[in-house]
Amino acid sequence: MLVVIAIISILSALLLPALNKAKQAAHSVSCLNNTKNIMSGLMFYADSYRYFPARMNATTGIRWYQRVYESISGDSAANLVFYKNSGYFNCPAYQYEAAGANIHQGTIAYGKSDVLGGWFATIRPEQIKRPSKVAAIGDSDDDGFWGAIISHSTYLLGNRHEERSSVSFVDGHAKSILAESVIAPDVVYGLMDYSSGATIVRSSATAIPFAAGYMPMEVIQMWNN
Repeated sequence: MLVVIAIISILSALLLPALNKAKQAAHSVSCLNNTKNIMSGLMFYADSYRYFPARMNATTGIRWYQRVYESISGDSAANLVFYKNSGYFNCPAYQYEAAGANIHQGTIAYGKSDVLGGWFATIRPEQIKRPSKVAAIGDSDDDGFWGAIISHSTYLLGNRHEERSSVSFVDGHAKSILAESVIAPDVVYGLMDYSSGATIVRSSATAIPFAAGYMPMEVIQMWNN
């Protein structure tokens, strides 16, 4: 019996890392599909209205991710429990526990780059000159601070997929990116404990404005600077 238990323990020790790796890979693939689906919703909206949705509509208070849900499902954009009704807004590796019953702009798992429209501002698809280079949708940082936005500085990409982020570009293709490779210089990532989700500190950036000339071309193009 002791020999059998020992053998089982050894096999478990050998198999668990491989199983964990496979689980993480599955999460990453699922997340990539989510970003592509969300980007499709943005394009559906843009096809109808000739522009991408702003962060928030100044009159109705409807936010961009609610417009995506409306475009894909046909349900009301005012439905604040959309994340329960759609699989594509739920990143399987996301750890932050949203306060209250409804998700909001701070705790959503995916952010939209302001290149596609900031506060109350709208951008037409043809205004994006390098759609295959410009980020549109990506994992947002798990800190509960403006998860609805991604950028190269204050609103960082999340790195919950083995330090990588799932990103969909304006042309619709998606890929996994080493999150730290596409941020501005001197940006500090917050501490995110993905084993428990309990230790999450907001990421921070230097107050000094970033000069595009000091950033790699990939970063400049990705954020359309």
